[in-house]
Amino acid sequence: LEHAKNSFVKDLMFRKWVASHGGVYVIPTERTPPNPYLKHIKNRDFTTTTGEKLTLMNPAYTLRQLMNEYKGMYGAKGHITSLNPIRPENKADVWETFALNLFEKGKTDEYSSIETINGIEYLRFMHVMKVEKKCLKCHSKQGYKLGDIRGGISVSVPMEKYNQAAKLKISNLVIG
Repeated sequence: LEHAKNSFVKDLMFRKWVASHGGVYVIPTERTPPNPYLKHIKNRDFTTTTGEKLTLMNPAYTLRQLMNEYKGMYGAKGHITSLNPIRPENKADVWETFALNLFEKGKTDEYSSIETINGIEYLRFMHVMKVEKKCLKCHSKQGYKLGDIRGGISVSVPMEKYNQAAKLKISNLVIG
């Protein structure tokens, strides 16, 4: 569970850092095209005084790209999700929907369980994300207000190495 929580904290810190800067501007590429879900934001795209074109990456866009490009690096897979996503790909899966509904009902701020995904056992963890002032730049048109539950960041950690370590400990205890 600590691995999942640490991964969540890293993702949340990164997202908050980007939000604290109002997003980050990058040179648009095939890998990072202008975000069609941010068309309503003034200055989403602009040209510098030297003629270089830049596009805005909001916190969700930057975190999603980070999660997608480095998902295999430390074993944990992350997903930004919501019951009311702007971007369809952020739609919650069945497990995430269950967790988000718990958050909406005020039952908890985090949820975890062991689940099997494509035949592989994972520890799944999700923590609530509430609307902060910085979120309203992109999400105010959805009717969100400060403190509302916006969604969550879910983390899935493969259990294989943890299960192997547990088996080794059990074997050592039995042999001892």
